Amino acid sequence: MGMDATVTWEGQRVLNRFSKLEGVMQVALVKGSRRGLLLLEDRVRTGTGIRARSGAAGLMGRLTSFAGKDSSGELDAAIGFRRTNGFPYELSQEYGAKAKPGKAMAIPISREARRVQSPRDMEDLVLIQGPSAAILGEKKLTRGSNQHSEKFNLIPHFVLVKSIPARLRFRENVGRGLPLFFREVIKENDKALEAL
Repeated sequence: MGMDATVTWEGQRVLNRFSKLEGVMQVALVKGSRRGLLLLEDRVRTGTGIRARSGAAGLMGRLTSFAGKDSSGELDAAIGFRRTNGFPYELSQEYGAKAKPGKAMAIPISREARRVQSPRDMEDLVLIQGPSAAILGEKKLTRGSNQHSEKFNLIPHFVLVKSIPARLRFRENVGRGLPLFFREVIKENDKALEAL
């Protein structure tokens, strides 16, 4: 624990003097910050209680970080989630969420659903009560193998839930990963000092 605090303090001290450093040192610290933030992204992905989905559609696909110099010459670095329209999914996963009494929250699960603000923006949605959850979907009429047979297929767009448990642990994982971040910052700082 003491070692982590020392590493964090030393890294913070280096970052606080960023604008007063030479150009070579600033480049090194930006590089170290970028690498450190990528390590933090990995820490968040592996430390969460959320099952990761493949591709960029899920919450973990929106996790991103940035490090660079801002217009005033200071180091600008951040880690978080790219914004989307509609339901604040990352906040509800971090803090938990509960629907109002007699209501439910609609979680988008299809590409079409993610493009709209709410289920009210989609036409012809039907409610299907499944064994574990209610689903809002669209009924599509399809023709069978012969001309006279027709059937309906349900295309799910939203899952309705009463509550979402707090399980992202973003702040906790970032806090625990700060020593990794600062280790990369200090490593690049030391390399740049040796090169001078």
